[in-house]
Amino acid sequence: MIGLELDDVAVDGCITKAPGGGEAAGRSPVDRGKQGLKRSTVTDATGIPFHVVATGANRHDEPLLGPTLAGLEAWVPPRDRTTVHLDRGYDSGVTRALLDALGFIGAIARKGLPAPVQVGKRWVVERTHAWMNGYGKLRRCTEKAKSVVDFYLSRSHVRRHALPDPAGAIALPVAGTPYHAEAEMMPIAGRSK
Repeated sequence: MIGLELDDVAVDGCITKAPGGGEAAGRSPVDRGKQGLKRSTVTDATGIPFHVVATGANRHDEPLLGPTLAGLEAWVPPRDRTTVHLDRGYDSGVTRALLDALGFIGAIARKGLPAPVQVGKRWVVERTHAWMNGYGKLRRCTEKAKSVVDFYLSRSHVRRHALPDPAGAIALPVAGTPYHAEAEMMPIAGRSK
């Protein structure tokens, strides 16, 4: 795969609201016990998301690391020099043992040290979560079926990378854009290919 920076990957979790509850929701520890959704995402060094795992907001980050990295292995076989950047929520012997077993090098922020000093190469996954939160269905998930939640998570990845670049590439229509009935009524012979 050309253009991906796989020497460094970042994994982090993000909690959002899930007011409708559902299969993937759980009590949120940061929102007064209301229903919430946690998503764990792995990205390359530039913030391109590879895999996301959704579960209840009451789950700790550490048990989600294995399933999240398993999605990365589907794209790219583990390499000896791939470093996984994690925040201090993953700082434990269990995480280090898992990374060793999978063949990754762990760069884990230490508990007890100020966070801005330790951000390093992990900020790209935070930016990816911010992009995903720009998609309203993920910021406030009202879906009950886990398969539908997984669909919207996958769609947000595609939407993020299908949008035009500043050079002016043409984008696919996305939710929230105006519908143009004139294009639908144009005769087939008059449409450009």
